[in-house]
Amino acid sequence: MGRAQTIRQRFILALYVTAVAAVSSPALVTGATRTWEGDTPGNSNWSTSSNWVGNAVPGSGDIALFDGTATGNCVINSNVSVAGITIANTFPGSLTQSSGSTVTVGSTGLSIAGGTFVGSDSTITINGPFAQSGGVFTSTSGNMNILRNFTISGGTFNHNNGTITHTSYDKTMNIGSAVLKNLVIATGGNSLTTTGTVTIAGDLTINSVNYMNGGTMAVAGNVVSNDSNLIGYPGTVILFNGTGNQTWTAGVTGAMVPSVDINKPSGTLTLVGSNNVFNHWTHTAGNVDCGTGTLTFLGYDKTVTPGTMTYGNVTYDSGGNSITTNGTMTVNGTFTLKSVNYMNSGTIAAKGNVVTMDNALIGYPGTIIEFSGTGNQSLSANGGYNLVPSMTINKPSGTLTMTDSIGVFNNFTYTAGTVDASACTVKFVGYDKTITSTAGMVFSNVEVATGGNSVTIAGALKCSGNFTLTSVNYFQAASSGTNGALYVGGNLTSADTSVNSWYGVPIILDGSGDQLLDTAGGTAVFPRNITINKVRCTGGEVKLAGNLRLNQSSQTLTVAEGALNLQGYSLTVSGSGAKFIVEQGGIVKLDTGAIITTPMYYPELRCGSMVIVNGGNTYTYPSNTAAQLSGVGSNTNWTTTGTCVLADTPSSCSTAEKKKVIQWTEVRNRAS
Repeated sequence: MGRAQTIRQRFILALYVTAVAAVSSPALVTGATRTWEGDTPGNSNWSTSSNWVGNAVPGSGDIALFDGTATGNCVINSNVSVAGITIANTFPGSLTQSSGSTVTVGSTGLSIAGGTFVGSDSTITINGPFAQSGGVFTSTSGNMNILRNFTISGGTFNHNNGTITHTSYDKTMNIGSAVLKNLVIATGGNSLTTTGTVTIAGDLTINSVNYMNGGTMAVAGNVVSNDSNLIGYPGTVILFNGTGNQTWTAGVTGAMVPSVDINKPSGTLTLVGSNNVFNHWTHTAGNVDCGTGTLTFLGYDKTVTPGTMTYGNVTYDSGGNSITTNGTMTVNGTFTLKSVNYMNSGTIAAKGNVVTMDNALIGYPGTIIEFSGTGNQSLSANGGYNLVPSMTINKPSGTLTMTDSIGVFNNFTYTAGTVDASACTVKFVGYDKTITSTAGMVFSNVEVATGGNSVTIAGALKCSGNFTLTSVNYFQAASSGTNGALYVGGNLTSADTSVNSWYGVPIILDGSGDQLLDTAGGTAVFPRNITINKVRCTGGEVKLAGNLRLNQSSQTLTVAEGALNLQGYSLTVSGSGAKFIVEQGGIVKLDTGAIITTPMYYPELRCGSMVIVNGGNTYTYPSNTAAQLSGVGSNTNWTTTGTCVLADTPSSCSTAEKKKVIQWTEVRNRAS
């Protein structure tokens, strides 16, 4: 081949390389393409001008081209700054960086299709893309900065125990099966999109990045995050899969990573500081030491798969986004529910304290907060009113102390354990739910406010304080019979004008002091049967706070023991087949202006019952007959049932009286 033809081929190839670089990099600095020929005998230095076609060493605006023109290797023997370096697949030799010599490549970037590049210990800065499709590239053992895309589609990449640092500009990273030693992400307000898996044999450091999207970074060493503003959507997965011990360190307050998968065959991952996860979390395998910090899940909609590890302090804080928990998360520290939209499925097995700070949570299907610690635990609402999704208490030992106002959006189950709820109001809100409880737990104040949704009671719900029925669709027992009852020690209030019941929940008023029955002036109603069962004369009275209307089918108001004081208000029992019954030991107090109205049955007085009118006249059956009671308190047609003798008549309430244990039964009454 003649020299003229060779020069012409070099010129055409140079034009081609320049055109390709211009298309791929809008910020290209226009300059000449300098081709390495390396034909100076005994001298392979980059800085020797005679080693370049045209006897001109590439300058900062030039592209250095290594192709088949070369007859020898090249040694970068001084600091180099060029617009780009292209190593064609026809290059037969090597390009070697000397120790102490830095390489700076401009916006055209570094392209490797053949030959061999051998890095040293000095910095390589690529202010454009890095693209390897062939050849062998051995990086510096120091730091290689890459400003634009990082692509390895072929050839061999050797990390040389060095560090790759991504700086500035939005970029992509697709390196195939290549292995990096250390990776630093420092793109500032720019994003990094990863394709496939980036294997990191050493450490990953996230200093700054905007969006961190796609792919997986499999890290065998340590991870440090110094970025509190990272957005991980769709989040790149940080996979901890090293065989030895690893650490994950929050280098700053609020430090974040995008998504996490822990799948360690051996060794322990130790969390240092308080770490934040923007997107998904999966624990597949491996030992994890969560340390004393807090692991916070925040950001966009996410799935948390807890696996078998044990957690320390955990916070759910996704704001208007949802968290789905797959499986059971065992939390030995404090679980804080700060903010979340939907909190779905799974269980938080809380062994320590729980704090809720969210008053707008939707728990459907609700994640269960399970209190199962062996020591003392607390549930608080940060001093106010806040929600939990679903709640289960199953403590083998220790005491759960509930404070503030706790809203339960979904189901509530008490199985076992000591509970102190004396300083807590529990409010049942949200969707259809079941409250499963036994006499082993006593609530203080309880409110039901589920709107158009229903509440099913399974077992005994004991309320030592006030019970308020604000709004509910069906308020019912789990089944017919005795499966479901409400015991109220304080005031019983209803603001619901249309409550329904299928299997009626009997309400038993058994407080030790005075209790009020309040139905918003008679406009609201109660579901099914109400029974007064208090210590007669010394246990206070149940007093109407306004007119009382009981309108459910077959609804019964029974004074089993203790006093019902109408306080001048009217009592209307208007449901089909409804009754008003005063049992042995029961007392009704009324004045002559009070009206008792029932549609079908007369007010029914059992043996040993009492009626006191105007605080003075006392009528006792059998001492008085039904005829004598007719007309008392503007009521007529009182009826007495059963047979008894004078000895069964209770003594006057002005003297000490022995409490009689009364088993109340469903009875009905009416007055014409």
